[in-house]
Amino acid sequence: MLIPTHIKPYEIYDVFHANGYFIIITPIKVKSLGIFLNKQQFIRSVISTQTYRLQGKYTEFIDLCIDGTEIHNVKVNVYPDVQDEIVLTTMVKNEDNYIRQWIEYHLLIGFTKFIIYDNANSINCRYQSDETSSDLVNVLDKYIQLGQVILVEWNYPKAIECVTTGQYAQQQHSLLNCKSARYMAFFDIDEYINITNCSDPYNIINSLDSIITDKVAGVQIWCKFMQNCSHKNEDNYEFLKITDYFYCINGDQNKPRYDGANSPKFIVKPDRVYNCAVHNYHPTNKYKHFKIKNYDSLYFNHFYFLNKKSLCGRWRNRRKCIYIDDTLIKYYDKLVEQKLE
Repeated sequence: MLIPTHIKPYEIYDVFHANGYFIIITPIKVKSLGIFLNKQQFIRSVISTQTYRLQGKYTEFIDLCIDGTEIHNVKVNVYPDVQDEIVLTTMVKNEDNYIRQWIEYHLLIGFTKFIIYDNANSINCRYQSDETSSDLVNVLDKYIQLGQVILVEWNYPKAIECVTTGQYAQQQHSLLNCKSARYMAFFDIDEYINITNCSDPYNIINSLDSIITDKVAGVQIWCKFMQNCSHKNEDNYEFLKITDYFYCINGDQNKPRYDGANSPKFIVKPDRVYNCAVHNYHPTNKYKHFKIKNYDSLYFNHFYFLNKKSLCGRWRNRRKCIYIDDTLIKYYDKLVEQKLE
């Protein structure tokens, strides 16, 4: 597992080197810092996080001056190269029961690399998993050894004062370290990208190449909220047989509403994007934002609430499902053949 450089007194979440820059990342809620390296000041950018950048050649340890205090031998991280990879990144907390299923499904449709931020040792968040502990190093060992998974320790709170600071920072951290990736997707592990209406239901690259063209930075897509009315479990791939869904968590539940209140997610070319924030992304000046406001091509199935049986009585689950989508069942047999070890 890769360990960020946490400088706790200043709530610095990591110090790393990427794309010719030393980069320091903090959550948006902390105060601004004056940071210097060899009397050169880091330039602060305020987006969904606060990032500080200073151009320079990589060195493993540096001496920083932060708000007038000298801090010596600060470890500078360098994360694995993902050039031309099809990357999927997420943050998880105690989701060992079905994280391998999520990986195997997305490998099947064309993803090649997964950057997983292990949030197990953080404070509790809104929705608690049935599991109360985690051992992702062992659970994901096969994928780590194959180079398919990059596992990052991320012990920072998902939210501070109702702002999802830890997740914002996780996504920005991923983006800044993956500028060389061909495509990068930002999803939770109860969200399954659905390409069954695309030209090749086993090759997301073809679909993305046709959508994210020369002037486009990425694509924002919406979900169907899949409800586990038949109480299928997370073992193996039984939950792929969940077919009941509704459209909206805000607004008329049975009419599509394509806005940020209904939890869109996105896939981007990272070198065309300067910021991402849970449900949206922001292109650099040369590129355009693109949205797919239908379910005719690319969308995703959002399974409420896998691995969270205590939440089955919540209002989202009591919304009436009058629609059926059985498109992901076609992957069931193929995935079951690939036994989870």
